[in-house]
Amino acid sequence: MLETVADNQLQPRGIANDATTLYWTSEADNTILTMPIAGGAVMTLASDQHDPYLVAVDATRAYWTNAGDGTIMSVPLAGGTPVLVASSAGSGGLSLDDTYVYYHTSTKIMKVAKAGGAPSLELATASYPERIVVRGPWVYFTAAPLGVGPSVYRVPTTGGTPTLLGTSAGSIPMGLAVTSTSVFWADGDYVSMVPLAGGVPPVTIAEDFGAWRVTADETAVYWGGALTKIKKRPHGGVASTLVACASACPMEFAQDATMLYWTSYNASSVMKVSK
Repeated sequence: MLETVADNQLQPRGIANDATTLYWTSEADNTILTMPIAGGAVMTLASDQHDPYLVAVDATRAYWTNAGDGTIMSVPLAGGTPVLVASSAGSGGLSLDDTYVYYHTSTKIMKVAKAGGAPSLELATASYPERIVVRGPWVYFTAAPLGVGPSVYRVPTTGGTPTLLGTSAGSIPMGLAVTSTSVFWADGDYVSMVPLAGGVPPVTIAEDFGAWRVTADETAVYWGGALTKIKKRPHGGVASTLVACASACPMEFAQDATMLYWTSYNASSVMKVSK
């Protein structure tokens, strides 16, 4: 059943979670907000930001992109003064491992030490990069080279020449998810899948106008479809509608073992549904 976690929000965008807490960005009032997953008050973790967009968390800190000034900032999960991690960053890509923050500029895939203060390291060049997921020794990212179309690549976390894993036929690759076996991306018209190492043609698992966001776990892939519903497709199975969301459809996804969470920009809310 579709449930509202927090309503009357001010243009919520990025969302992330740990075992106990949800975190999201609020574009209209330039804040990073938190709320216990079990329910409770919405609290402000950071304020006075610049159009905050994506957010990610580790065991001790929250990190986010600021679309307004191209910065990546972080703050302790317990609260405190935000610190600069990187500048000249694009707003659409953010991922973490134990040591680094991974992000993109307008033409490059980058990483920087979580503590900030050190120079960022260039991993690869890319044409119009958008989404980034780091998993193990690889950084997966979407891009849209002219004449090629929505594409997904991977490059070692130490840097190198990117490997093209696959392309799709939609418009802009705005969603990316990676499991232990596969990479999924959404481009506004299609949801596609390819093995982690590529080597075979991608599989189109859905043709769905408005499929901009995608997330996946080890049992299924989920996406917002036709701007009116969230779809679920078990791996190797058939897609079905998980929930009708109408104006409360996802801006960005987060998940845990049992629930999907998302921000709804148009409905000014944070939502959830059982997987």
